[in-house]
Amino acid sequence: MIASAPLADMARFELLGLGRMWTREFGTAADPDDFAALMSYSPYHRALDGAGQTFPSVLLTGFHGDTRTDAAHPRKMCAALRAAGREHGRASVLLRYERDVGHGPRAVSRAVGLAADAHAFAAHRTGLTAP
Repeated sequence: MIASAPLADMARFELLGLGRMWTREFGTAADPDDFAALMSYSPYHRALDGAGQTFPSVLLTGFHGDTRTDAAHPRKMCAALRAAGREHGRASVLLRYERDVGHGPRAVSRAVGLAADAHAFAAHRTGLTAP
């Protein structure tokens, strides 16, 4: 699985970056009904509560200057999945973290590097080999 700049912590998304602007779409943790809905699918919390579950290998990407999806989301998700992996003997959970770049456009060399890393991860994890 590859998740680029994921929105992972649904209980705290509105406290990070531009998350406060998304409460109309996702709801707010301040409302008990919304909070229950957010917690029912929050990827970060599902990983924290992953007792007995097996997770796939994951590449998460985060960008230090990202104002849309705060870089705390992929960092926290990586830590939660790694902790679950230690408990359950799971495989690789990688975080590709870039400084001096945000959510949107980037230099061509950075875009190519990000795409190459994602493709290499997918190829390795799926057993794809060169012809």
